[in-house]
Amino acid sequence: MDFIYRLTLVCVTMIVLIILKRIVVEKQFYITCRYKDKRKLNITENGKEIFNTIEKAMEKSNFKRIRFNKDKNEFRAITYPSFWSWCEIIRIKIAPSKEIDFLSVSGFPLQIFDGYKNERNANAFFKNLDN
Repeated sequence: MDFIYRLTLVCVTMIVLIILKRIVVEKQFYITCRYKDKRKLNITENGKEIFNTIEKAMEKSNFKRIRFNKDKNEFRAITYPSFWSWCEIIRIKIAPSKEIDFLSVSGFPLQIFDGYKNERNANAFFKNLDN
């Protein structure tokens, strides 16, 4: 019984330390794993061609249920469950200055570790966008 108590105490302590690190060091007031990236488009295309290029890059990156919201000028998609996470919610916002704001958030609200899956989503998207 003493072993189970200590193991539980160690697990709870680790979770609390991870949450405190996010709040104090990284100034992130949420538990869910996420990754943000902002890059300038190197595409000479305009208008609808940019949206088509972004949508093709999302498809190549294995993002599913790709939707575009005209009011917010952003794409939304998800990824399917993997070994590292239940799923990720992807948001790609396009600024008028041809700057892309990429956000990948773990779908499970209490997921504190994602094996850098959100960062890999961003890298795959920008790699496919450049090609």
